[in-house]
Amino acid sequence: MRAKSPQRESAPARKPAAEAPVPSAGRAPAAQSAQADTLLAAIVESSNDAIYSVALDGLITSWNEGAERLYGYTPAEAIGLPKVLTVPPDRMSELAHLDQRAKSGIRVDHIETVRIAKDGRRVDVSLSVSPVHDAGGEIVSIAFIARDVSDRKRLELQRAMMAELNHRVKNSLAIVGALARRTLRNSQSPEGFVNAFESRLKAFGRTHNALTTENWIGIELRHLLLAELSPYKGEHYERTKVSGPGVLLRPNAALAFGMTVHELASNAVKFGALSSTGRVAITWQVTPESPHPLLTLTWVESGGPPVKEPSRTGLGRRLIAEMLQYEFGAKVTLAFEPAGVQCRIEMPLTHDSGSLAAEPELPERAP
Repeated sequence: MRAKSPQRESAPARKPAAEAPVPSAGRAPAAQSAQADTLLAAIVESSNDAIYSVALDGLITSWNEGAERLYGYTPAEAIGLPKVLTVPPDRMSELAHLDQRAKSGIRVDHIETVRIAKDGRRVDVSLSVSPVHDAGGEIVSIAFIARDVSDRKRLELQRAMMAELNHRVKNSLAIVGALARRTLRNSQSPEGFVNAFESRLKAFGRTHNALTTENWIGIELRHLLLAELSPYKGEHYERTKVSGPGVLLRPNAALAFGMTVHELASNAVKFGALSSTGRVAITWQVTPESPHPLLTLTWVESGGPPVKEPSRTGLGRRLIAEMLQYEFGAKVTLAFEPAGVQCRIEMPLTHDSGSLAAEPELPERAP
């Protein structure tokens, strides 16, 4: 008999592999949302812009590294403090307006303003302000993004200053050239030309110096008068009275006024009241007129030698009559009274000529 071959034992039935659990519908979006939040937080933290958030109660709730670099406060210092931390006093109303718009759901993009750093520096920034909503659409905080634009502002200022300097130099050269030509035509000798032109050039320079001291914003009339009278220090000064309210002259008007006063003063010293024991009273007032306030200045000489009207009209007399009249619409009256020369200048105070200063000037003699 043939031996039976042993039967193979069948392998136990293989259990089906367990299926991977399928995530529920809500878990994937939640994970994606968390990942997006993490990514957004990383972007905010690494941004060069200053980014911070403010709760509706006005307290700072977040503060990135860009904000620390721009303003100098660490997150530990800034978070929990009021939103006015970096706002200068003169910008509080601006902040209130931005806050109101954000709480109304309105985004404000790239408004250029000024903020204050921890060390007191004023920083030029481009500021964006946005409302932040929760999942239900309610506004829960306000986001601020500030970009430092100080370098651009400095460049713009430098360009503006160069353009202004170029304009001033050209204007000054034109005036000097005109003075030279007119002085030459009215001079009897080379020496006479040199003396007269040098005197006028120095007067022009004194007004320039006075304007430079005030950053070419303008100069008060009293300061201008004293500057033009400064070459005659001594007894001439003591016999000159300067009195009137504070009036701020714009640069071009100051230059014209300075030349006018120089001509009057030099004539008074050579031929008029200041050539002997006489006196000069320079007074002015501002009266409300339409459409512009009117500055009225009077120059009155007294106590000097008897005055006669010159037989010829010299350059000084023409400069007195023309300098303020042509450019600023002033009315200039020059009278050669027997008791002394009198000059009356009536000039409207406009945007181009000047304005009434905030503080009135007290009567004062030239020091």
